[in-house]
Amino acid sequence: MDYLKLATDPAQYDSPEVNWSEVGREDSPSRQYFQSHLQSIITSLKDKKVLDIGCGIGQLFKLLKEMGASEIYGFDPSQKNIDFVQSNYKGVNVQKNTLQNYVSPVSVDVCIAVMVFEHIFDLQEAFNKINSFLNLKGLFYLIIGDKSYNIGPRADLLSIDIMEIRDGVVTTKTVRESWTSYDIFRPLQNTISAAESAGFLLEEQKELPERIPMDPSHPKTCCHLLVLRKVK
Repeated sequence: MDYLKLATDPAQYDSPEVNWSEVGREDSPSRQYFQSHLQSIITSLKDKKVLDIGCGIGQLFKLLKEMGASEIYGFDPSQKNIDFVQSNYKGVNVQKNTLQNYVSPVSVDVCIAVMVFEHIFDLQEAFNKINSFLNLKGLFYLIIGDKSYNIGPRADLLSIDIMEIRDGVVTTKTVRESWTSYDIFRPLQNTISAAESAGFLLEEQKELPERIPMDPSHPKTCCHLLVLRKVK
């Protein structure tokens, strides 16, 4: 089975296995987890134009409005997700699309992507495209999964299968009780290097601890939050 093809297939987001309106509901632990970490880094979005890359069902839209964003844009490859957003969030410009094909209607001040790069293979192409969305000195807040954590054993997983690609990059098939996902994980430095090559400067990096530690006395890092500024 070609895990890489499955991990980068936009059709997976409309799989009947996953009800994103349930997974991403307002009181879901994962939604609150990522929002809290973004709030710890982003102090204000007053009068900023913001683009949510892979916006899902709009998990961040309420927060972005509360933080003062003047205009909110988003795209997602799932038609189900876009239908949900258009029914529940007024005044937000969203469309069904992929990063590769999306054309931003305006230049924005801030881009945000949460657990999106796990479905993108060509990092350089991705960062070059995001750079084109941003005004000079604009910020890109990126949350990515930690490779070591996400290929290791966890209590919430039924099984995980790993395939090596190259340069430390792996693809995985992760089986949970409710759904099966296919993802790409890579060494953190691969992501930082690609960002810098595309004209970004790493301004801040935060390690995010696992939400439910297997060992509460020694929580592992499950994700990384990178703050990247467009400098060229």
